[in-house]
Amino acid sequence: AAMRKKILEDKDRFEREERLRKQREALKARNFAELEGKLPWPASGRIITKFGREWNPKLKTTTENPGIDIKGKPGSPITTVMNGIVISITYIRGYGTTMIIDHGAGFFTVYSHVTKIQVSMDSEVRAGDVIAYMGDSGSVNGSMLHFEIWGENKKIDPELWLQKQ
Repeated sequence: AAMRKKILEDKDRFEREERLRKQREALKARNFAELEGKLPWPASGRIITKFGREWNPKLKTTTENPGIDIKGKPGSPITTVMNGIVISITYIRGYGTTMIIDHGAGFFTVYSHVTKIQVSMDSEVRAGDVIAYMGDSGSVNGSMLHFEIWGENKKIDPELWLQKQ
């Protein structure tokens, strides 16, 4: 029984790797880097915290925001900005429930403070798919989405990549 289980696990892993590989190939065809300024917004709302360093005059502190924070209505849908594969669903202190999507070619998007997750690990998503809903998991500012784009091993200002609103 143990051997059968191991063989099936290996088969699942192989199929998963094959699916990931195929998807990465497909994604290379639509190069993320060419989509600067063209990506759809992951949620509706307004940006309350911009990317990068921000001075807080009240606390006299500088914070470094690795993404943007979009404040919106509780329970409003959060959608993927591009095709990809869900590689992580986890809880991170200060960010709450967080999902990471791999878009291939070294590009990832990160969605934090989400609730009611609609997808599972390793599932394929298409641009515009609802992956979760806006919540306040781990947030001190109420219901919002913290959104990051990682590319070529650096954090990127998502505002430059999203369509002008």
